[in-house]
Amino acid sequence: MTADALADFVRGPLDAESQALLRRTFDDEVLDPRPDLTAAGRHALTHRRLRHVNTALGPGSALLGDRVRLDAAFGWAAVADPALFHAMVLHYPLCLGVLLDLDPGTPEVAGAVAALEKLEAAGVLLLTEAGVSGSHLDPGTEAVHDPATGGFVLRTPRPEAAKFPTATGAPGVARIAAVYARVIVAGADRGVFPFAVTVRGADGRVTPGVGVTPAAEAAGLPADYAAVTFDDVPVPYGAWLRGSARLDGGGFHDPLGSRPARLARSLAMARPVWRGIVSACAAVTRAAVTMALAHTRHRRTAGGTPLMDFRRQRRDLLAALADAYALTALAGSFAEGDGAAVTGALTPWALIDARLPALKAVAVSTAAAAVDVCRARCGAPANAATGRYTGYRALLDAYTSAGGDNLLIWLDTARALLDAPPPGASALEARAREELAVAIARDGDWNAHVHLAERAALAHADRVLQDAFAERAAAVAEPGARDLLTRLAALRGHALTLRRSGDLLETAVLSPSAIGRSRVALDALCDGLADRVPELTAAFGLPARLLDPVFGTPDFARALIGGEVP
Repeated sequence: MTADALADFVRGPLDAESQALLRRTFDDEVLDPRPDLTAAGRHALTHRRLRHVNTALGPGSALLGDRVRLDAAFGWAAVADPALFHAMVLHYPLCLGVLLDLDPGTPEVAGAVAALEKLEAAGVLLLTEAGVSGSHLDPGTEAVHDPATGGFVLRTPRPEAAKFPTATGAPGVARIAAVYARVIVAGADRGVFPFAVTVRGADGRVTPGVGVTPAAEAAGLPADYAAVTFDDVPVPYGAWLRGSARLDGGGFHDPLGSRPARLARSLAMARPVWRGIVSACAAVTRAAVTMALAHTRHRRTAGGTPLMDFRRQRRDLLAALADAYALTALAGSFAEGDGAAVTGALTPWALIDARLPALKAVAVSTAAAAVDVCRARCGAPANAATGRYTGYRALLDAYTSAGGDNLLIWLDTARALLDAPPPGASALEARAREELAVAIARDGDWNAHVHLAERAALAHADRVLQDAFAERAAAVAEPGARDLLTRLAALRGHALTLRRSGDLLETAVLSPSAIGRSRVALDALCDGLADRVPELTAAFGLPARLLDPVFGTPDFARALIGGEVP
C-alpha cells in the first residue's frame, strides 16, 4: 500500500522493532510540556528525561554501537524536547563515545564509563574556550605531565582559556567531562588530547580545583551553561584518553606522527554528532510542517476562503513538506557509510570527514528556513499558542555554530571543491566553483572571496541533498508512493531554483524567463499534490503527545478554549 511505502521511506534503514521501541520511549508522559518550571526545574527535568531515555534504550555503549538506532533516537529527542537532544549529544557521543573510542584500557576510564553507562553521572564536553575563536584547534588549557606522579596537572593559564560554553552549571548533578587540553611533556607541546575528568562528584559538588561559573540564563536552547577553569587539578595517567600514544622511559610516543593527525583522531567522535544533527533537522522539520499543515488545512479567511487556496500559502508549505522528505532521505543515507577524510585549512572537520560537515550545515540551514516558513504562514497563533516552533528554532540556531560553525564549514568545503571537483555537479555548482577558482588563482585571498566560496559550497550541498531525495524516491518499489515522492522531489527542485534565483541569475546559469517557468511548474506541482497532504504527513507517524495539543489540531479554536463557548 502507498501509505505503508511512505512510512517505510520515512523510517529508512531503521527496523520496525527499533521504531516501536523509540516510539514507546518518547511517547511517554515524562516528555509532556512543562512550561511552569523555573530554570533550575527545567535543568532537573532535562536530566530526568535523559535518565528515562538511558533506561529505555539500554547501555550507552550499545546505543553508540548501533548507528541507525542512535541517529533515529536523536531525531525523536529533538522533536520531543530540544534540550534533551542537546543533553544526549553531550552524554553519548561527545563524552561516553570519546572515552570508549580512545580508551587506553585503564581502571580510571573503566570507572568513568561505568558511571556514564548507568547515568550515575551525566557526560559533558569541554572543548571550546571563552576568549579565542577556533580554540578547538589549539586550546589554551594545558595538561602538564608531572614526572613525580606519572600523571598530569590540568590548568587554565589565563581567563581566555576558560572552557565555555559547557553544560555543568546545575548543582546536584554529577558530571564527567571529556576535557580537551594541550599535553605538555618536559616543556614541549605534544598535541591536543582529551582527558576523563570528574567536574562534579556523585553528590553534585564541584571537584576541588575546578571552577564552575554559571552563565546567565539563556533565552535560546535551554542548558545549564557555565564556564569551567582548572587550578592545577591532578589527573592520573590512566585518565589520559591517549589512544595509541604513550609516555614511558623513552619519552613521548605518538604513532600518528603529527599534531593535525592527532587532533583529528581526538575529535573523531564528531561523526555521530553530525549524523545526529541531520537526523534532528529532518525530525523537527517533519514536526513543524505537520503542525503547520494541520493548522492551515481547515482554516478559512473571514470571507470563507480556505487558506490552502492561496497560492503563497500552498507553495510555501508544500515546499517545506518537500524539505522534510529531502532531509529524511539524507538522514537515511548514513547507513551507507561516511566520507573519507581530506586535508582542511580553517577547521579540523575536513581532517575527520569530507562529507558529513557540509551535510550538517545544509541540513541546519534547510530546516531553519522550513521552520521559519511554517511559523510565518501560520501567523500569530504559531507564536502565541505553541512553544514548539520557538524551541525548534532555538535548537537550529544553536547548532548553526555547534558541531562546527556553518560558515567555516562552507569555506572548508569550497577549498575541497577546488582540490577535487565532485562528480555530477549541477550547472550552478560548476559555475560557482569555476568563478571561485579564477578568483583564488588571481590573488589567493580567500578572505576577499568569502561570498564566492560560500556560493560554491552551498550549491554543492544543495545538489547533494536534492540528489539524495530524488534517488531514494526513484528507488521506492510501490508505484503510488514512488509517484508521490518523485513529484515531491521535482517540486522541491523548482522551489530550490526560486530560493537560489539570485545566484542563478548572477552567474548566468538561468535567465529571468527560465526562473519564471520554474515558478509556473512549481505551482502546477503544488496544485497536483495539495489533496495528498494528509497521507504525506501521516507517514511521519508523529504521536499526538509530540505535537502541540492545541496548535497541532485541526480544530484550533475549540482546542484553544477547551470546547464550545459556554
